[in-house]
Amino acid sequence: MKNLLKNNWMSLVIVAAALAWGTSQLSSLPDQMPTHFNSAGQADQFSSKYFSVFFLPLLSLGTVLFVSLLLKASPQKYSAEQSQSSIAKLMMAVTVFLMMLYFAMVKEATEPNQWMNRIMPIAFSL
Repeated sequence: MKNLLKNNWMSLVIVAAALAWGTSQLSSLPDQMPTHFNSAGQADQFSSKYFSVFFLPLLSLGTVLFVSLLLKASPQKYSAEQSQSSIAKLMMAVTVFLMMLYFAMVKEATEPNQWMNRIMPIAFSL
């Protein structure tokens, strides 16, 4: 647990901040929110606002925890400082990507056709 916090503290802070922001937006969100977008940035699937607000942050948190547990269970335990640093950077990039998607998805619910086309080029440039 200590290594998890040490190596991934920034990812965990970003997920916690995104989740806090998302829950603060709940009252202003419609009951159905876009959760999937086609290549033109148009919403083509919808889910409840509770699923939409909690799914991506929890998926991101689960990814960080799962990778950390895999590393702990590995025979080499990726004990080299360089390996731990590289994996932490990769997890940070994945977290930032997912939280950018999350931000755009939540904003898209209240301002349709505004955010996906702005955020996705930036997210994919990571």
